[in-house]
Amino acid sequence: YDLMIDRESPRPGQQCYEKMIAGHYLGEIFRQILLDMHEKRDAIFRQQDVTSLRKQNIMDASDLVLIEKDTSEDLHCTRVYLQRRFNVVADAHEALFCRRVAHLIGQRAIRLYACGITAITLKKGYDSCDVAVDGSVFSKYPSFADQAMNALDEILQRPEGLRQRIRFTSATDGSGVGAAVIAALSQPK
Repeated sequence: YDLMIDRESPRPGQQCYEKMIAGHYLGEIFRQILLDMHEKRDAIFRQQDVTSLRKQNIMDASDLVLIEKDTSEDLHCTRVYLQRRFNVVADAHEALFCRRVAHLIGQRAIRLYACGITAITLKKGYDSCDVAVDGSVFSKYPSFADQAMNALDEILQRPEGLRQRIRFTSATDGSGVGAAVIAALSQPK
């Protein structure tokens, strides 16, 4: 699915790591999996028109969170959501499959995110640092930061008492600030 996402993206072969962890792409991975399960494997939404699921980039991390956090009986909320948003009627098993896939995509993104931070801190020899975070994953995936911190603890084999060594700090408009810093640094002296 990662290769499909990359091929269909505006910049194939570039920003591959981002395509596995950014909120925009998480929804696209989910959509691709649902289409694959329907069209190639006939495992979900049998004999239903899935035209609305064929539209690229119609989902993001917030869709996954909504599905993953559904605790209603027989995943009624997920089923209603799928019907209203994509005009597909999901039974309880299909809704459970959707929730499981959403969870796995989120967990993978969290662990890959933590691996990236770990690699940088180990390579640079940082014992502690602040990690500026911005983007839809942190704003739309409520437990992303906590789960990423747990993954960091696991990867770095840190006792829980040392959590303050790597901290997530909100960076509102990180793209704009980053562009300003780069522009300022590239000015002739």
